[in-house]
Amino acid sequence: MKEKTAQRLLIFVPPHGSFGKQPFAASTVVSYVALAAGQAGESAGETPVALLPRAAQADLVFDTGDVFVAAIDAPKLSEAKLRQALPNLLEERLLADPADCQFAFDMPRSGGATTIASAPKLPVAVIDRGLLTRALDVLAEAGYKARAAYSEIYSVPAPAAMR
Repeated sequence: MKEKTAQRLLIFVPPHGSFGKQPFAASTVVSYVALAAGQAGESAGETPVALLPRAAQADLVFDTGDVFVAAIDAPKLSEAKLRQALPNLLEERLLADPADCQFAFDMPRSGGATTIASAPKLPVAVIDRGLLTRALDVLAEAGYKARAAYSEIYSVPAPAAMR
């Protein structure tokens, strides 16, 4: 019997502080939610990364304590220059050295403009670069390519009827 492949797999990475001396690895037990296309319901559980169910797409969901999220007043810069300026703009808000962090932002797209002049606030997310890189490497070793990575704060629990 052929193993069913989920359309999308949400992989919940445990909090960074819970790893202790053992880094995140293929043997780390993670929670997951597998969403099937065209079918009602989902499957969920906990398993080592190496034994996760097959899926067409995989998303990494990081603990809210591992991702710094903010909305900032950004200067009127092009996307490339803003990417370079973000570490300096957020340096005082971060507990880690900005050189050790990965920054992501959602550049507003309005009528082909190349600056963010029309946006009052710019949403920014920051994560430890080592944690993100390690999680992506472990996922790749398990045969997955991450489609997205985001904070658990943005994942909505399934309705009670689906549990």
